[in-house]
Amino acid sequence: MVLRVLCTGSLRICPPYAHFNFMKNWRSAPDSYLQLLPYLEFYIVAANDSLSFYKEQLAGETKNYIHIRATTDQMTPVDMLRRVADEVLACGERVELLIGDDAQLMGIWRSFEHGVLEFHVKTQRYQLAGLTFGS
Repeated sequence: MVLRVLCTGSLRICPPYAHFNFMKNWRSAPDSYLQLLPYLEFYIVAANDSLSFYKEQLAGETKNYIHIRATTDQMTPVDMLRRVADEVLACGERVELLIGDDAQLMGIWRSFEHGVLEFHVKTQRYQLAGLTFGS
């Protein structure tokens, strides 16, 4: 957590978007979704770190979470990117396990998950729209 604070502003900006999914009186008690918030917060911050990597590489930036963690763990930045991407996927799987058969929560999760990805792909700043991926 401290590493994220030191090398990215996303820790301060991103987590509220996880909380915005649950309006004040959405359910009578937050018990059904409170346990999801740390995972949603991690998902949005780690996804941002992963999806920002391309634009940061193009700009020659190395003072970011992926590069710093790669140095710390003695890995290449690309290998660390893969690890962080795997952590994001594992986090999503954990969220789905926690949600179980709550269709309302699953709908909120899917919207959140897609929204994070869509935001990064459609925002020019990240330069992802022009990428093509092999079949």
